[in-house]
Amino acid sequence: AVVSTQSTGDTMWVTGKKSGGKDDDRSEAVCPSGYVPKECYVAGGSVGQKSDGAYVIHDTCFAVNSHKGNGVRAKALCASNPHMDNPCNGPSLPRYYSHKE
Repeated sequence: AVVSTQSTGDTMWVTGKKSGGKDDDRSEAVCPSGYVPKECYVAGGSVGQKSDGAYVIHDTCFAVNSHKGNGVRAKALCASNPHMDNPCNGPSLPRYYSHKE
């Protein structure tokens, strides 16, 4: 769930809803269609103390609460993802690529 967004040109900040307070509870900051996470953070920090860090999967930034935490928020800097010319003369490609598992 998106709590807030702030847009500046081809980037925007997205902040997720606060996670639960249990170990490994997650907050998600989902970039809107046409955007991908360029940066991903635990809002407020405390990595190693109250959070287990942050990571990205496709269009979503995740922040993970630690066993000592009382909830975290994911914060993503989302960047527009326009298609670019393929230097190998193939079909156009997105600027940022997300490996599909």
